[in-house]
Amino acid sequence: MCVAIPREVIRVWDDRAEVLVDGQPREVVCAGLPDLEPGDFVLLHANAAIEQMTAEEAREMLEFIAAMDAMFDDPDSEDLFANVQSSMNTTMS
Repeated sequence: MCVAIPREVIRVWDDRAEVLVDGQPREVVCAGLPDLEPGDFVLLHANAAIEQMTAEEAREMLEFIAAMDAMFDDPDSEDLFANVQSSMNTTMS
């Protein structure tokens, strides 16, 4: 399964950008996002920024991914489904 992950932009030039991936800078393609600036957030997939997003959208998506990750780490936990469902409700509202 492929997953696109929100990342913060730290530098932009031409059709390239540098984003933070696990605290480390990574150069990515951002050709379809002409108004990109440092401090913006993008959805990153296969070293390409495919969509610009707000900081709030990025935060919500990262919280959802963390809840899903926790569910897979401990599938016996009773509260995990509720946490994922709550995260989905917040993200979709």
